Amino acid sequence: MPRDYYEVLGVARDASQEEIKRAYRRLAKKYHPHVYKGDKSEADRRFREVAEAYEVLSDPEKRSQYDRFGHAGPSQGFDFGPADFRRARETFAESFGASAFDEIFNLFFTDGMQGRTRTRQGRARPGEDLEYRIRVSLEDAAFGANVKATVPRFVRCDDCGGSGAEADSGVETCATCKGTGQVQYRRMSMLGSFVNVRPCPECQGTGEVVARPCRKCRGGGRVKERSEITITIPKGIENGARLRLRGQGNAGVAGGPTGDLFIVVEIQPHPVFRRHGADLEVEVPVSYATLVLGGEIRVPTLEGEEKLKVPPGTTLDEQLKVPGSGLPQGTRRGDLRVRLSLIVPKRISRRQRELLRELAATLKE
Repeated sequence: MPRDYYEVLGVARDASQEEIKRAYRRLAKKYHPHVYKGDKSEADRRFREVAEAYEVLSDPEKRSQYDRFGHAGPSQGFDFGPADFRRARETFAESFGASAFDEIFNLFFTDGMQGRTRTRQGRARPGEDLEYRIRVSLEDAAFGANVKATVPRFVRCDDCGGSGAEADSGVETCATCKGTGQVQYRRMSMLGSFVNVRPCPECQGTGEVVARPCRKCRGGGRVKERSEITITIPKGIENGARLRLRGQGNAGVAGGPTGDLFIVVEIQPHPVFRRHGADLEVEVPVSYATLVLGGEIRVPTLEGEEKLKVPPGTTLDEQLKVPGSGLPQGTRRGDLRVRLSLIVPKRISRRQRELLRELAATLKE
């Protein structure tokens, strides 16, 4: 059964956080491997015990659980995570310096890691994929175009070449985890002591640290800028289509590969045409005489005007077509659908009125 944490630190159960902190500093110094005169394995055991007690009692939530349930309490035990690592290190460093804590941590918590297969991937990380929306005209969607756009993204830092380190510096093996990217932590439970492995809190699991980070990119190997790129819009592209530009996303961290840029194409509404897949639709006003007698009208297309014959007796619910004047679709083009609308003049001459009355009279017979 593990010893009582208050007994380990030599403090009362109602001790303040400051008293607990002072006790931890005193005992951590006492069991420093360069100070302790006794057996080194005893120093190892005592320091683990002190660190475990401080990790629990310095956290108000864990201390409350321990006071209520003891060592068997829910989520109770020695769970030395990144936040606990920083808290213990800062407390110890206030009196003895960060390097002293690192030395003890390396001695007591990374033993057994040597010879273990390394699973770290190094500092390099792939850049993120980006998505950018672009609006194009119907004409550009129909015939294709090269469109320039300004995209905010991370690019490789020119000062350090993407390494994240100053020119006269470099990348070093993490002293805390000895380059493995992992550290052991111990957890106490009713069933005994368990040892697990976590990413190193000092190097974030990479196994490497930059000795002198680049001043421009602060060690990331990349900086943010607004890049001007050229986007090729293919012929006949659909509204909402996504284009993938490989290697045009964010630059990787510490020299990692660059992500991709996805372009979402939005086609602007056209003042004249409506799109129906590969077909276009246009409305053309005609006179009553043209509908009845037939005739030839001029129809707008994406490439200019075209002549179109209107058969005699055409009604407004009929649609005419200009074949091949729509949008490209594979090896063919869609059609232009022509919807006719009737022109009703607001003002007419006296002669026109007389003729319309004569026409109306004949239609009644």
